[in-house]
Parts: sequence; C-alpha cells; structure tokens
Amino acid sequence: TIYEEQFSLRDREEMIYPLLLGRRTISHLGLLDVRNTFLQEPECGENAAYVPHDPEDDQS
Repeated sequence: TIYEEQFSLRDREEMIYPLLLGRRTISHLGLLDVRNTFLQEPECGENAAYVPHDPEDDQS
C-alpha cells in the first residue's frame, strides 16, 4: 500500500536518518518493532494501493 504524506524539505544529509515519520503516519502502518532498523529496502510496485493524505488526520 502506498500512503501519501506531507514531509519537510529540510536538508537531512548530515543526519543519521534521511526521513522522519510522525506518529500520525506511523498509526496507519500498525505495530512496529523499533529494536531494529534498515531491515528492508523500500519498494512500491506499480499495483500498490494508493492512500491519499487526509488533512483531517492533522487535527488529532
């Protein structure tokens, strides 16, 4: 599934993580095991479901 989300355009080249996900974005993903990082290469197939950003999620 592909989720549309908003991100900052700040240059993170000198930082450990190239992207930070907020709690609203993570809430769509389900449970996450945060003990390990970088376990899988990003991959979105052409047939992946697309979920647009919902501005109402920003209200919570």
